[in-house]
Amino acid sequence: MPRVIVTEQKRFDVKGVEDEVRMMFSMFDQNGDGTVSTSELKAVLQELDAKTWTEKTVDKILSAYDTSGDGELQFTEFWAWINGHGNGKELGDLAGGELKEALATQARDMERCISDGIDKQLEKQERAQSRQQDREQIANERACGGRVTGEQFVRELTGAGVSKQKAEKMWDESKMDGTGDVDFVNKRRSCMNHMASVDDIKGSIQEGIGVIGDDGQVAIQEIHGSSLKQMIKVFQEWDKDGSGSISLDELGQVLSILNPTMGMKTLETLLNAVDLYCDGGIDFMEFAVWLSGKDRKKKQQKKMLGGKKGAAPFNAEEAAKLALALHNTRAAQAWQLNLQKDFEQAQHTRLQRWIEKSGIKASCNTLYAGPKAPQICRVCYDRHVWVCHGCGFVNYEEDCINGCSSLESGWTCVTSKCSKGKCGCKKNASHWRIHGSTCTAEDLGMSVKMLIQGASSAV
Repeated sequence: MPRVIVTEQKRFDVKGVEDEVRMMFSMFDQNGDGTVSTSELKAVLQELDAKTWTEKTVDKILSAYDTSGDGELQFTEFWAWINGHGNGKELGDLAGGELKEALATQARDMERCISDGIDKQLEKQERAQSRQQDREQIANERACGGRVTGEQFVRELTGAGVSKQKAEKMWDESKMDGTGDVDFVNKRRSCMNHMASVDDIKGSIQEGIGVIGDDGQVAIQEIHGSSLKQMIKVFQEWDKDGSGSISLDELGQVLSILNPTMGMKTLETLLNAVDLYCDGGIDFMEFAVWLSGKDRKKKQQKKMLGGKKGAAPFNAEEAAKLALALHNTRAAQAWQLNLQKDFEQAQHTRLQRWIEKSGIKASCNTLYAGPKAPQICRVCYDRHVWVCHGCGFVNYEEDCINGCSSLESGWTCVTSKCSKGKCGCKKNASHWRIHGSTCTAEDLGMSVKMLIQGASSAV
């Protein structure tokens, strides 16, 4: 119920008497039903002055002006009372003078409050609507690729091989105020500043790997641990379909992240720089050659790969290092995918190719899949020549030469006896660490599922 307060404010100018009376009528008609009931009349007047406007006095007003006899004041009846017409003179000047001025003032104050409240509500609704429109526009721009969040921006760049530190720096340079987003224009500007050329892209990937020599290049023999794993991870990210080879289309997807302004000419330049075999794809060894050593002419780079596809890259020690890292990565992924036994069966199948190539006679060839494989062959009761499924290397030692445990991975027993000293057991462990890999890097470049599926064709 509105509180009526008498003020010293002068009477407002109104369009006419009717407007003024209608304002006061609306103030009394609190429930908005178009009439003023006894209780509504009492409520306003007694709040104004309870001593003057007793229930008896209010009843007199209602009795004098309720010509319809329904116990309520219609607008015309209220008009007659408030303007002192008819029987009003018998009640004294109750509806004239100061009372009318006080009621008119309070009614206009109430109207102003209501109007201000409506205006504020409208302003609030407009602000909310504007914020909603902004949110919808941002969502549409994100859906169309015209805008990305800071988290997505950093994740895409680090996924493509850029270091997190550099990706965050690029985001900080290009983020939009307030939203924490990056739009296409700012993203393009940042990428052009940091990766304007193929050499810039190469440098960014080298930096992301984490090992850069004094000459600004990466040498394979200097890459260890997490850096080697990062190089493999980047290759896997570029090889979207897990085929073991980065196609032109996949390379284009990477460039769209690293620098969306680069066109087909740059894409072909990059492919030509990395694709040493000129077969339209980039395998892991080509990728490693591209990232390692000083820039060479293509003939010199190809010579590092032995001049033909599938030949040993770099030198034997470096090749073994890369093959070991690849195999360990695939073995760990197989375990995570709950495909460890399938993976080991695939390695067991591929072992036949290595046996045929090496000339070792497989008199046992019993598979023991891990984890928790037995330490001694249950068929020949020996462990003279065996292959570790965890790293893919041949062993003539009691334990895996690469430190793998049978508690984690299984093994295959190749033979239990030395055949005329030709089995290779007289060579030291370092020889087999370099020359004893049973899988090629080309095989291990594939995803775990594709490697398992293709095992039958590897025999």
